[in-house]
Amino acid sequence: MIGIAVLIFLSFLFLGAPNSLIGTVWPAAYPEFGVPFPWAGWLSFALQGAMVTASFFSGRLSRRMSTGVSIGSCLFLMALSLLGISAGGSYWLYLLFCVPLGLGMGFLDVSMNSFAALHLPVWCMSWLHGFWSFGAMAGPYVMAFFLGEGNWRGGYAAIGRATLLFAALIFLSLPQWKRAGFANIRPEDSAAPSMTVREILHLRGIAEASGTLVLYNAVEGTAFLWGSSYLVLARGVTEAAAARWISLFFLGIALGRISCGFLAMKLPGQTIVRLGEGAAALGILCLLIPAGEGILPAGFLLTGMGCGPIYPTTLRSTPDIFGKEAAKAVMGVQIAIAYVGSALLPPIFGWFGEHISMALLPYFLLLFLAGTVAVSERLSRIRKKAGA
Repeated sequence: MIGIAVLIFLSFLFLGAPNSLIGTVWPAAYPEFGVPFPWAGWLSFALQGAMVTASFFSGRLSRRMSTGVSIGSCLFLMALSLLGISAGGSYWLYLLFCVPLGLGMGFLDVSMNSFAALHLPVWCMSWLHGFWSFGAMAGPYVMAFFLGEGNWRGGYAAIGRATLLFAALIFLSLPQWKRAGFANIRPEDSAAPSMTVREILHLRGIAEASGTLVLYNAVEGTAFLWGSSYLVLARGVTEAAAARWISLFFLGIALGRISCGFLAMKLPGQTIVRLGEGAAALGILCLLIPAGEGILPAGFLLTGMGCGPIYPTTLRSTPDIFGKEAAKAVMGVQIAIAYVGSALLPPIFGWFGEHISMALLPYFLLLFLAGTVAVSERLSRIRKKAGA
């Protein structure tokens, strides 16, 4: 069982690695492609849209394979997509390969969250998402090295090869899954809807539970998609330094989520969410201070630490609000809706960044964070009425 848990944790790390790459490479990539600056938003839309699609249909797609096989298959698809991006010579190929990359990531996300919710201790959810953050932090660090060499495609190739090797490790570990008694456990056992999507969308509290995640994903997605561009174009930071500094945002998320695992043993979930929202607001305000460059890394780190607890804590409350049986159906739909925040809202800032100023980034982050606070407070009131 310990070996399987380690593989699940590492799978979350590889799931996180590709998330921040578009924003990290874009200041160097868009002049090479000869396309407008906001077109990074279409790449993000394709990636996140594919993740939404995969999440909605994860139950149907997983009926033919066990959890171990589904995780290995998703990682294999992700690896091929990353290698395809590294080999492609145009923006349109980049856009094309974002689709299978997003499909693999979306299906992998739901599969692992469902398995963890059903078979691992409660505190593991925050720590698992912490490993996602470590992966999302590692991506920009790897890419910073290759950007320093003037070869962002090499970064995609390196991460793609590492993902391919880990996919092979998952397939080699399938006998261990069998010995642990998980050979026949499939993702849909914990995620496939026993209710229709229409029924789920009419549940009391689903709008608030999903809305909190949508707006949170807007904060996170806008920060990692446009953070590097903000640092380069609005604050005069070099591309390589921007890649390193934006990785501090994901380090902050990781630290916030690891801490959340301990805090969850002592504090109510909504208290943890409020602490996170307050820390994130302070971090964003640091980005607005007209001081030297030294405060910018601290601002991204603190913003990430505040963001860290919000997503896993809200997701963990699903069984408390909707009941354990309904939660099995709700989680896949909830994650799919949450991706909408990453798919639709960050590109909106891209338009404002090009036509007005990239310096508006902190204001947009504050706007999305304010929405997160408002909706999460409504969810808290619903949770109290439900006695959760």
